[in-house]
Amino acid sequence: MLSSLGRTVARSFINGGNSTTVSLIRFRSVFIHINSSSSSFVVNYLINSCGLSADEAISASKKLNFKTSSKPDSVLNLLENFGFTKPYISNLIKKNPLILLYNPEKTLKPKFDFFNSKGFSGIDLAKFLSSNKRILETKSQSIMLSFDILKNIVHCDKSVITIIKRNA
Repeated sequence: MLSSLGRTVARSFINGGNSTTVSLIRFRSVFIHINSSSSSFVVNYLINSCGLSADEAISASKKLNFKTSSKPDSVLNLLENFGFTKPYISNLIKKNPLILLYNPEKTLKPKFDFFNSKGFSGIDLAKFLSSNKRILETKSQSIMLSFDILKNIVHCDKSVITIIKRNA
């Protein structure tokens, strides 16, 4: 829509302009201002709360859209509660910014609880998730089933964890 609006403004300007052109230009600049202020909120959040560099934050912000920090704050709190250090949180968000929009209690916590119950510590879990972002996109039941299949082959949780760590 903005590209056709831009063409309309350009044509109008070339043809001598009129009051409609001025209104369209005002509309477009207001629209762009709204988008950039929303984007700058996300970029500032990523820099100040997640430890991303400005370039990383700008890149990650293209995949995110949130107006308040309540859900991202909840995700960060959950990560910290599971022993993720700031550098690992930053790395995880850099690789998978959408994690900030996940439901921490329904989507993330069950997976973290499962991996903790199998022997993953906070830093090991952070390393694993940073190197394999698809795990967070996978349903908890599928993760458990895959773990059980591996366990049937190697016969103990510790061996499965060792295999996962080596391949992370």
